[in-house]
Amino acid sequence: MLGDQLASGRPHHGWLLTGPRGIGKSTFAYTVAKSILSGAAFDPPANMFGETDPLDFPRDHPIVGQVAQGAAASLFVYERRVDPRSGKLRTQIDVELVRQNGARFHLHTADGGWRIAIVDCLNDLNPSSANALLKLLEEPPSKSLFLLINHTGGFVLPTLRSRCLTLTMNPLSEDDLAAVIAQTDDIAPDVLPLVHRLAAGSAGRALEMTTADGPGLYRQMIGLLSGLPDRDDEKLHKLATKLGRNRESPEYQTFVALLEDWLAKTARLAASQAAAEDQAFIPEEVDVLNRFIVMPGVDRWVGVWEKIVDLFRRTEIRNLDRKQTLLDAFYCLQQAVRA
Repeated sequence: MLGDQLASGRPHHGWLLTGPRGIGKSTFAYTVAKSILSGAAFDPPANMFGETDPLDFPRDHPIVGQVAQGAAASLFVYERRVDPRSGKLRTQIDVELVRQNGARFHLHTADGGWRIAIVDCLNDLNPSSANALLKLLEEPPSKSLFLLINHTGGFVLPTLRSRCLTLTMNPLSEDDLAAVIAQTDDIAPDVLPLVHRLAAGSAGRALEMTTADGPGLYRQMIGLLSGLPDRDDEKLHKLATKLGRNRESPEYQTFVALLEDWLAKTARLAASQAAAEDQAFIPEEVDVLNRFIVMPGVDRWVGVWEKIVDLFRRTEIRNLDRKQTLLDAFYCLQQAVRA
């Protein structure tokens, strides 16, 4: 779809790349940018079979190195930046970055070529930065292309969405995911099947599992869930203290992602009243799922999922206490099971 528009020389100016986190949306966006800025997108070389691919750019083109070093003058990247005052990564894309890049975006390029904007990702915009981006999309300069990355479950302003064509990007196939996992030696053979299932087609998540002990965190999560409505406060506080202590640690984010996925799956199973046996990762999960999904009220689990996802999101935006957030999430679950 995008290739046909690039080949026409007049592609639509706004593209929404949506799909699960960690499947390659950002890599795809940068590939598009390098192809356009190298000129290959509009005049792609033919391969030995006479076929052309608008995303097949020459890997030795100077623009490749410039993009890698962040020195490509015609590429504007909107992402979270380090706060110079605290030295830490901001929790959102700052509105000033959008405005500064927006002012530069409207300037003429030295060679009269294309301008590319990559937003990585829309989920990190706050209302002010989202509205500033919307102004750019409403009046784009000629020869400009916006690639907006959106992770599944993230809210997108309807006004932003209406100005873009959507490319829905799917999780990796089992074979492709296996090829990614095979490139690392950090996953023990005994947890490899569990990593495959937990990754859910996301190469990014599979690799995170190698550094954040995803399988171990998952089993701790199942252990805590299996006891509900009774809570093992000693284990819960110990885990919450460990995960909330270091804001730079990947373990907290991995645990949050696992719990959000668990809640989403519980809501789906409750809605379909399907058996959990065919979808379980480990035997302990089957018992918990089957006990949860027979409880009356699909709306209950949808509401719990929405409430806890919002709780995690507000914690990151407002830099709240992560330990208390985890305790609050399990209190919410306890009340849902007890109701």
